[in-house]
Amino acid sequence: MRLHALALAGLASLLAPASHAADDEGHFSYQVGLATAWKPSYAGSDNYDVSARPVIGLRWGRFRLTSSQANLIEGPSDGSRAPGASVSLVESTRWSSGLALRYDKGRFASDDPRLAALPEVRSTLRARLYGRYALEGEADDQRAISAALSSDLLGRDGGVTLSVDLSRRVALSPTLRWTQGIGLSAADATYMRSHHGVPAASAPAAGLPAYDPGAGLTDVHVGTGLTWRVHPNWRLGGTVGLTYMLGPAAASPLTLQRSSVGLVLGLVYISSPD
Repeated sequence: MRLHALALAGLASLLAPASHAADDEGHFSYQVGLATAWKPSYAGSDNYDVSARPVIGLRWGRFRLTSSQANLIEGPSDGSRAPGASVSLVESTRWSSGLALRYDKGRFASDDPRLAALPEVRSTLRARLYGRYALEGEADDQRAISAALSSDLLGRDGGVTLSVDLSRRVALSPTLRWTQGIGLSAADATYMRSHHGVPAASAPAAGLPAYDPGAGLTDVHVGTGLTWRVHPNWRLGGTVGLTYMLGPAAASPLTLQRSSVGLVLGLVYISSPD
């Protein structure tokens, strides 16, 4: 069975009514702002790009619509949320799970000079199933373990990825929140070939040896962030993350450095303060 079928196989069983408080079903909230990100042009690159993007997050009951930066201002991702359109399927004191759909823009030859002679990674639509379990802890020191499975729905060589993360959120003061996270990611052979492989037909023009990776680990990542409530409705946040590539991804000729750093700074307005 192809691995991406795993994401679809569980869909029917997960489409059960979510467990929500009755007064939350019709609640609408939003956040808008701007975030600036500094990160490698592709996984394994030694070139860094700086970009400014809008932060948009809409929530109506168990439905969400968020931009790629909407969760970063609150700290490193723990896998329990995802950009795009999502629906919460299970929500309880300890357990939560959901399904998200997002547009994956792929990778272009113009993203980095080293990619110029390689096939582009086509844009696609990805489905993501996630689950999160909150560990015991104090109200101002919350910890959780989460997992997420993401699959290319259109069969455009996007493959399947899996991530497992451990996160912690600590209230340092009534207005200052500190987040920490560590996680491990893996991918199937389809994803590895499209993102880290070098096809034999393209190798001479690219000046690289041909490389046909199999499934395996992609990276281990750690991150930390601070969010400051400067006003009841305004949040100023920053995160820093370190990624260290593993397995077939690290062995790729496209990987110029195994470790990379990413930074995000942002300011958002939140309609419903905590």
